[in-house]
Amino acid sequence: MQGSKSTKGVAHSVINHYKRKATEVKTPKDSDIKKYEEYVEFKKNIKPTDIANAILDKHPKVANYYNNGKSYGDFIGCWESDIVFEVVMELTKRGIPCLTIYDSFIVPLQYEELVNSIKDTMPYVDRRGLDKELFKK
Repeated sequence: MQGSKSTKGVAHSVINHYKRKATEVKTPKDSDIKKYEEYVEFKKNIKPTDIANAILDKHPKVANYYNNGKSYGDFIGCWESDIVFEVVMELTKRGIPCLTIYDSFIVPLQYEELVNSIKDTMPYVDRRGLDKELFKK
């Protein structure tokens, strides 16, 4: 939803993802064809726009950050990775070994609660000079 300008755009992105993999390559994988067919059947029962709207309705505090286009979606992804970086720096300062996979952290089990606490309370640090107006929604 971060890369689209509307919930309808989100729905088109999803169908295009499945369609491209199943019908627009020379030799599509059977699994991709099956996923596309399943998605087409799924759409008969529920509209993807209804799902997207339900997600936004469920999370009103962040809803305004979605459906603002690709560049804004890229910005949010960058913002998220900056926060991950801050968490890793804090863990490194504390001597805690850490491996990240996107926005997830692999740490020794005894540090799980600490990592969750740090990532939930870590403030955003603007190390890139990003436009602060983008944060005001």
